[in-house]
Amino acid sequence: MQYPAIFLGIPWACGGASVIVLMFDQFSGELSFKALGFEFKGAAVPAIFWVICFLAIIVALRLLLIPNTQ
Repeated sequence: MQYPAIFLGIPWACGGASVIVLMFDQFSGELSFKALGFEFKGAAVPAIFWVICFLAIIVALRLLLIPNTQ
């Protein structure tokens, strides 16, 4: 196992993204999201936010934990 932090980091990224989205959803009212010509309302907004948060955490893990091998 070359990078053991990745096996813990991906599940923690799922949980962290879920906590961020749930807290944001709890403290705000009706959500809507517009980007790149798309408009999301209702239940789609937390799903889109979760994907964005998850990908941001995964990119941060990639940049911080895996050394650059050039």
